Amino acid sequence: MRLTFNINAPKINTPQRRNKLFDLLVAMNVPAVVVFENLGIAREIQALLSPDAIVVHRSFGDSEGWKTTTPSDMVNKQIHEQYNGIYDYGINEPGPDDRFSWEDIVRFEVERIQYASEHGQRIMVLNVGPALIERQVIANGVFDPVLRKLAEHPEHLLATHEYTSVFRIMGTGVAGMGNCEWERRENFQFPWPGADVVARAPRFHVRSTDHLIARNTELGLPTPRVFLTEWGWDRMPDHELAACGNLFTPLTERFGVSRGHELIRGHDTLANVYEWYFPDLPFEEVLFQQIVWEEAIQPAHVIGWAWFMWGPGDEQWDRRFGFDMSTYDTLHARLIEFAGQQPLVSAPPTLPEDASTAPTSAPLPPPPTATPTPEPPDDNERTSPGQP
Repeated sequence: MRLTFNINAPKINTPQRRNKLFDLLVAMNVPAVVVFENLGIAREIQALLSPDAIVVHRSFGDSEGWKTTTPSDMVNKQIHEQYNGIYDYGINEPGPDDRFSWEDIVRFEVERIQYASEHGQRIMVLNVGPALIERQVIANGVFDPVLRKLAEHPEHLLATHEYTSVFRIMGTGVAGMGNCEWERRENFQFPWPGADVVARAPRFHVRSTDHLIARNTELGLPTPRVFLTEWGWDRMPDHELAACGNLFTPLTERFGVSRGHELIRGHDTLANVYEWYFPDLPFEEVLFQQIVWEEAIQPAHVIGWAWFMWGPGDEQWDRRFGFDMSTYDTLHARLIEFAGQQPLVSAPPTLPEDASTAPTSAPLPPPPTATPTPEPPDDNERTSPGQP
């Protein structure tokens, strides 16, 4: 199983929470993990997991590194702090502005890959935001230098983020299952279309990384390993600005926002909405079915996806956004059970080229018998879950 977690390590601050997290990671045999702002916990997790597992440490101070530091300084910090095989997350959701172009950002990452390789460090590359890169920019070759450099140094991973709104399949562009069809409840019932159908869809959010990989194939390069370092549910701006109207306005008016949250955004804000679509399925089972579907439709070069996030943020942040899933005990049990049924996932340095489009097979298991149950913030704010 390739699902893993973004861990808000400053809030893993009680023995109970720590033991619960560590037991879950081991029981799921996660292939990778992202740890926020605590290198000590990252080292403990590294010691717990398989030697092949990828542990990533994220320092929020590096998020805009292409603006504030140099590639060598960023890697030197990694060396000074003794990452010792732990990957550095690096920059976060870069994008062009009036001072920096995509070419500047790509140049920064190419230099960081080279310097890290020369000094025995391992890194995540780009961490580009969901659907942030226009396809014409990819076609124009702007990202070719970083793809070529990754081919030279396959010990590093291409990192991207894949969020979407409400249902994971809404982010694929599969006909009849988009944001404009949200009222067609019957269209969203499980089972969902498989990898062959998704591969023919536009893939605006979910599997949007495919478009970078397609360019990589055009260049004749070996397929890089990809880690979705942020993954899950969010309030996507294009679903607010769609020609058919703001998706979240009718959902909020009809169903409200669940569990005391302020607006429909993260997964925990969706319980009321899901009850309308699936009155006979518990909320956590609806999440689980989507996770299993994702396992079936993501290509084999995607070594994992880190659900944002495990552990609470500060109280105000949690109330607004609803991203914490650390209390989902029923879902955790389902994930452990499902992980035990899957082949072990490893993350080799390279993959054969014919593996680049092959999905990992993971048929949807039947749900358990269920008892029927009678102004938005900046998208980037999810990167600041709060301090302890």
